Parts: sequence; structure tokens; C-alpha cells
Amino acid sequence: MKKILAVVVITLALVGCKAESTNTTETFKLPDELSQCHMYYLTSTDGVGIHALVCPNSTTSTRWKEGKTDREFVSRMD
Repeated sequence: MKKILAVVVITLALVGCKAESTNTTETFKLPDELSQCHMYYLTSTDGVGIHALVCPNSTTSTRWKEGKTDREFVSRMD
């Protein structure tokens, strides 16, 4: 039982160490006004996750957690 638990813990630790980006647009029902936008979830090697909404010729919004606090950065393109 302890060996199984150790394998599970190690597997979870290794999965959390991989930096990756995932296009999550298809998992959301975007309104017509946002039909050209794309959503991404980015993960750093230290496990920090960022949600980004990218709209062409418009606005990019990024959200992340800093401890228990939610943070957001909005960039507007004219």
C-alpha cells in the first residue's frame, strides 16, 4: 500500500513540473462578439497557471493566482 501511495505522489509531482500551454477555446461557449478570440491555459515549471484570452486587434486579458489572491492584467490594442 505504501509503495502504491509513493508511486502516485511521485507521478503527481512529475506532472506538476512540466511547463505547457493548452488551447482551451473549445471548452467554452463564447458569445458571437468573441468568436474570433482564443483562450489558453499556460502552466510554468513551478506549477503557476495563467488563463489568457486573446482577441485579434482588441484586448488580451490574463488572470493568475498569487497565493490566495486573484490577479488580472488587461492589455488593449488599438
